Amino acid sequence: MHDDKRERTDGWLLAEFCCWTMVVLAPLLTWVNGPSVSTDQFVVRTVVFGCALTGAICLRVTRIVRKRRSSD
Repeated sequence: MHDDKRERTDGWLLAEFCCWTMVVLAPLLTWVNGPSVSTDQFVVRTVVFGCALTGAICLRVTRIVRKRRSSD
């Protein structure tokens, strides 16, 4: 049963939230888990952090640009 009065969840906003959450939690998780024990683990941690940071920044910039274009 669909309720037409419900608002839809913005998937892009949710993706940005997930990216920023990963960026914030990565240092905490590294502190809790300790330093990398292998080169592979270091590479995976670095790539995941880099992808999360890049995704968060790109999604934020896209949102800002779209907002400014729609206001003009």
